[in-house]
Amino acid sequence: MPFIHTSAFDQQGELVLWRVDETPNWFIDQLSLAPHLWSEYHQIAVPAIRLQWLASRFALQQVAKSREMDVHKDIYGKPHLVNDSRFISISHCQGYAAAMAANQAVGVDVERVSPRVQRIKNRFLTEQEQAIVGATDADLMLAWSVKEAVYKMYGSKKLLFKEHIRLTDRNNEVQVVRVDLVTPEYQQHLQVAFCFLEEVVLSWVKQPA
Repeated sequence: MPFIHTSAFDQQGELVLWRVDETPNWFIDQLSLAPHLWSEYHQIAVPAIRLQWLASRFALQQVAKSREMDVHKDIYGKPHLVNDSRFISISHCQGYAAAMAANQAVGVDVERVSPRVQRIKNRFLTEQEQAIVGATDADLMLAWSVKEAVYKMYGSKKLLFKEHIRLTDRNNEVQVVRVDLVTPEYQQHLQVAFCFLEEVVLSWVKQPA
């Protein structure tokens, strides 16, 4: 299946979204990974998760453009390319995989729109944020996806969705959600791009230079 969404950023920046119609063996044939990554793959017991893992690494390979891709994770679990100074982010859900690379910190998230988000909306959104983003399943999943993308960009597990990532505006014309990222040590205004494609919402953010 060809890419269903691609975007270019700065000179070294790129985002891809792939719809997963292929078998695990197809991805295995396409991938060129460092040996320890294959060991990580073989430790996954659930077939559906194994397929998502393969698809997300395939998407990452498209933006990494390396002969043999190698990735390590820092103490917070954030992935980094080996021997490549660019920042990366990956995401996957049932049937889709996304990856992003750029010269600044990045975050990408893809989510299937589902009514399950209604049950948890008050855990990650204030009433003011719910008024900004909207009340439908798609609206609320967008809000979750935006916050997830910012969380991945920031890269520290101490970040709380409801307390530290604050949605301040949604502009559907340019498909951007504005966010204030506020912690005791850090404050930044961000613009998170988004789009709805098929049954998913895709959100991505790049830290301003």
